[in-house]
Amino acid sequence: MIAVNRDRAKGFSRRAEPIRMHPRVSGFRHLGTIWAFEVSAAKPGFAREFFSASLKRGILLRPIGNTVYFMPPYVISDDEFDLLVTQTLAVINEVTAA
Repeated sequence: MIAVNRDRAKGFSRRAEPIRMHPRVSGFRHLGTIWAFEVSAAKPGFAREFFSASLKRGILLRPIGNTVYFMPPYVISDDEFDLLVTQTLAVINEVTAA
């Protein structure tokens, strides 16, 4: 199972590349099946706003300060991970808009 998850994590990191490349994202990293990054231009209340916007888009992300992280379950499909990435990008754009 560990070898399978290691291979899947590599693929998921490739799929998450659009998050890493976002102009307001820094410090993108992953360890095993945990991904994290900081969002620059985060306003006061960022974590609460990000959490709320995430829920409205059907994903559960609970940032700590301006650090967003996700730890998807081992049973997540490629399509579900793609949805996580797409919706995370949408939330970043929404909560950092001027």
